[in-house]
Amino acid sequence: MNNWISAFLLFAVTKAGERKTSNDPLEDWMFTELKQCDKPPPVHEGYGCTSYLWNYELINLELFNSDPAIIVYRGLVPKNHIKSFITDITGAQKKARADSNGPRHADEITMDHTAKAGAARVFRRLSRFIPFIDFTASDPWQVLVFKEGGHFAPRHEYLKINASSEQDELTKTFGNRFATFMILLKEPGKGGDQM
Repeated sequence: MNNWISAFLLFAVTKAGERKTSNDPLEDWMFTELKQCDKPPPVHEGYGCTSYLWNYELINLELFNSDPAIIVYRGLVPKNHIKSFITDITGAQKKARADSNGPRHADEITMDHTAKAGAARVFRRLSRFIPFIDFTASDPWQVLVFKEGGHFAPRHEYLKINASSEQDELTKTFGNRFATFMILLKEPGKGGDQM
């Protein structure tokens, strides 16, 4: 198991699906999110929903898998940050549409982490609340805006390299790393999948 997952498990203070009465940190979770914890217990008892304090803020997350690590943070980025990021994306999307040729299932927008105010706010927040990932070493934002009914299947791209001779310079410098980090900015109103 990775060291950062071990460190994370030290923060785990609630069992999967456990609910308390008043003054419970899980009260901050939406009902639909808590309902996911009512499913059959996960294969590994350490997986499930938990909450912890970091930088004086409550962090809600779910651990889905340890290798590759699949972690879902709930409500990590405030709605006003998301709104300003979507405003940045909308402006970039208009430019992308003007430059496109032919029908598209999704608009793909690429922008630097701090290129616009909304993008920078989200980037700084993620960097502050997920300190075990060096987001400065990552690729720029790649934003996919889907048309109604269009989506790609969820995926992860975990870099599994056995021999050190096969490792690129980034892996030698930074170790194994995430190749995909997804943020759901807006749920679809109709059709498609929420990505």
